[in-house]
Amino acid sequence: MKKFIALRGAGFILTILLSILSMKSASAGECYVSVTNAAEPHDGTVFRIVTETDGFDPAVMEVTAGEGFGKTLAEGKEMTLGGDAPPGWRLTGVSCEAAEGAAVTETEHGARGECKDGSAEGVTTCSFTSVRVEAENVPTLSEFSAIGIGILLGLVGAFIVYRRHGPRRWR
Repeated sequence: MKKFIALRGAGFILTILLSILSMKSASAGECYVSVTNAAEPHDGTVFRIVTETDGFDPAVMEVTAGEGFGKTLAEGKEMTLGGDAPPGWRLTGVSCEAAEGAAVTETEHGARGECKDGSAEGVTTCSFTSVRVEAENVPTLSEFSAIGIGILLGLVGAFIVYRRHGPRRWR
């Protein structure tokens, strides 16, 4: 009976050990990507980041300034991240730091990452940076009116001078 209990206990420990090793090897075939959005000021503006992964439909992630999200990428798969700034904002750049086993290529409006050798320990981080666009000085209706009145007064003055002095003739 003692041998049976001892074998059962060893089998239980062996089962736990094998399940831990299988979980580790399963997660080793994945890469983790952390995406954040850096924008000043933190006024609650919602930014969209589109993720496209091989074999899946594109996903639109909505994040506010300073927030982010995480994605898991299977070994041998690629993912494209694209930033979309709302009106009044401009995407100034994307900065990525690839973890071991991953490769990242930065593009104009995002980044493309590839999970070459999955590594559960490392996290690839990508940060999208946006800035507020300064409003252009477009003249308002009152400024256009003032410009129009100035032109009209100049034309009236030129007409009065012309009428008083008449056309000058060459002698």
